[in-house]
Amino acid sequence: MIKYQFVRLRNIVAVSIIDAIGYGIRRILRSFGLWKSRSIPKPDEVKKVILIRLDHIGDLVMTLPAIRAIRDLYPYAELTLLLGRWTQPLASAIPYVNKVLAFSPFWFDRNRKGLNLRELLKMVNAIRKERYDIGIDFRGFLPHILMMYLGGVRYRVGYGVTGCGFLLDLMPNFREDVHESVHSLDLVSALGKKGPEPPVPQIFFPTTGELQKDYLLRKYGLPESFVALNPFAGRYAKEWPLEKWDKLVELILENCNIPVVIFGPAERSEESQKLSANREGVINLTGKPEFLEWAHLLGFAKVVVTNDSAPAHLAGAQGVPTIVIASGINPMHRFKPLGQSVRLILRSELQCYPCQRKQGCKGMKCLNLISPQEVLAHIGEILNETRCD
Repeated sequence: MIKYQFVRLRNIVAVSIIDAIGYGIRRILRSFGLWKSRSIPKPDEVKKVILIRLDHIGDLVMTLPAIRAIRDLYPYAELTLLLGRWTQPLASAIPYVNKVLAFSPFWFDRNRKGLNLRELLKMVNAIRKERYDIGIDFRGFLPHILMMYLGGVRYRVGYGVTGCGFLLDLMPNFREDVHESVHSLDLVSALGKKGPEPPVPQIFFPTTGELQKDYLLRKYGLPESFVALNPFAGRYAKEWPLEKWDKLVELILENCNIPVVIFGPAERSEESQKLSANREGVINLTGKPEFLEWAHLLGFAKVVVTNDSAPAHLAGAQGVPTIVIASGINPMHRFKPLGQSVRLILRSELQCYPCQRKQGCKGMKCLNLISPQEVLAHIGEILNETRCD
């Protein structure tokens, strides 16, 4: 019995009907020899593999240990990574893949202006032309399974937790009590390659040229030591209130003797100005660096303080001491940013945790109960500055 990963009952009912019909048709076709079960291809038989990770930056970072394990399993195969356009720049820091395909799937595009079915069909056709031996959907998402099937991928691997599992050739048990990185590694293990424990993502930025440390620090006028703050997230519901960030900036400047650098997307520049206006010791880089630049700059910080968002995953993967101010929306045992120096500030004791409401609630007690003083204490411990307490 599949436990679907949906909150809304109507979604569970819809995919239950789809699966009941799909599995029924598959059984009938198998009885007539028209649907054959396939065995796992041997590594030396695999020439082309497509890896699907169409969601967001944090999801891609959490999948990096599995992508590396796939490279170890198929050292001579051509690995293609299918991404959303918003994560494509990070692909240049992932050395395990040979090719990158990118498009904007409407189901994950936060700025979508329509369904854009033409681009979807164009991508399915591009997949079909490549004749992939194996396809792996790391998310376990119905549209991705359909893309593999319609794209003619010979051996399809994934989870049927949002429906269409009947179109998969290999579907391991989905363990609800493990981290998302382990879900990805479970798929690789089912193919015959055990991944690293604990999983640690690695991002390989160039160490020369325009991404060199000295060059970037000079370009943006940054000191050798700074605290990086990211007050924004992909969804407003996951953001610690701006007035609390404002107070935190004040406390850092008063107590910690270290400059503050603020990062964020260009569309949030006006809000970030409220944190830096008329303050010495604050450098506002909101919207200024290119993607790879700001991702790399996070790695130079002494401490990164951020909402549960992309910078948390990017900083954690680079081994930077990272303080993540997490809402109670997602179960963080599954989605905590990876890294040996990641600290999570989370009100998991609340009865409503995890609510799994994308838009949160009116009170957002999970975030409002976190004080700037509490965050400052963590910064002080990391900097070994008792004055920050």
